[in-house]
Amino acid sequence: MVDVVPGGASKSETQVLKEKLSVPRICSRQLRKRWFRRLGLLNFCEHTRGSTEWNLLKENLYRSPGHSGWMIAFGITFLLAAGVTLTPVYPEWLRAGVMEAFGFVCHQLPTRSPHIYDVQLAVCHRCMGIYWALPAAAILYAFTRGIRALEGRRILTTVLLAGIPAAVDWGGDVLGIWSNTPASRIITGSIFGIVAGYILAEGISDIVRDRKTKKAQ
Repeated sequence: MVDVVPGGASKSETQVLKEKLSVPRICSRQLRKRWFRRLGLLNFCEHTRGSTEWNLLKENLYRSPGHSGWMIAFGITFLLAAGVTLTPVYPEWLRAGVMEAFGFVCHQLPTRSPHIYDVQLAVCHRCMGIYWALPAAAILYAFTRGIRALEGRRILTTVLLAGIPAAVDWGGDVLGIWSNTPASRIITGSIFGIVAGYILAEGISDIVRDRKTKKAQ
């Protein structure tokens, strides 16, 4: 199949396809409307002369009011998750201190906790899923700030609902209905962590935004 162009030249189907693919377009209009508007990244898909896609992304992530809130949330939660994961490389005295500190919030049963090089980490599988989901949720919030979390009493309800999968996974195992696995414990913990982390990132961003607004006044 060929296309005839002015001057008598012809283009093969492959050449036409290559030209279509080379058009500088980030995403289709339909995709923008359905998803990117919901995610608050519509500007990222708009072609503006003199602006690159990377600059538009940076503008969306860093220049809006309260932008540093999600960074603060990510930094705190990432350090927390890394702290419980890197116990095998700690000196013995530091590892003992970390294990004792997290023992107040986790049962730390050896059979239900992850190990690296046969060294038990500071928390169980479910808690590990929660801790690593928190920084992931902060990044998610950075890209979806157009979607507000529920406010007021509904926040508590949402958090409780996010904990239901973990409760069901734990309860079924206790009652002998099924035996949960490391994967099921990590996944159900991650569900709770994503919801809690998103609300945390939004809360910190709101605090930063309010302080900046007061200073500006």
